[in-house]
Amino acid sequence: KQWYQRRVAITAGNNAAITSPEIFTKVVDTTPEELNHLYNIDVSCTHLVTTSFFPLLKVSASTNSSLPMCAARGLVCNFSSITASIELAPPFGSVMVYSYALAKCALNMMTKMSAHEFKQDGILCVAVHPGWVKSDMGAAAGEDFGTGDVTIDEAAQHMIEIMQGSTEEHTGMYMQKDLKKLPF
Repeated sequence: KQWYQRRVAITAGNNAAITSPEIFTKVVDTTPEELNHLYNIDVSCTHLVTTSFFPLLKVSASTNSSLPMCAARGLVCNFSSITASIELAPPFGSVMVYSYALAKCALNMMTKMSAHEFKQDGILCVAVHPGWVKSDMGAAAGEDFGTGDVTIDEAAQHMIEIMQGSTEEHTGMYMQKDLKKLPF
């Protein structure tokens, strides 16, 4: 119980994602199972982590209440994707990623709604597109998807910078790696 009396900052970085060759399936050929599978990973698991950490986030925010809204008070950072932008979709190059885009779009809505609810407790909530990351997940999807534009280490560094740079003006936003707002 002593740790409650110390200054702690709680940040929940939710990086839930999965892909498969089925993400390239056309709209009419996508199965409910594929949609549910991606939704469960990207949205339900992120929801579970966020709600599980919420009591600690509240303690962090109240312990550090003399600070303006920032990561040092409490932050939920949801890793999204450029594919979630309704305004920018489709397509993303020549690739249509229907099920993945829907799941990430739902994650963005969860971020926006959580930000509205958590703001009264002084907790920031943002969705971030870290860039096209060179990863095993992308490579597993095929079609040379693993080439990306940033390495895993670079993406991790971008996320740390975003977490450190997020302020009250960013809560509820969908951003790219340089803190610039992306259209929902």
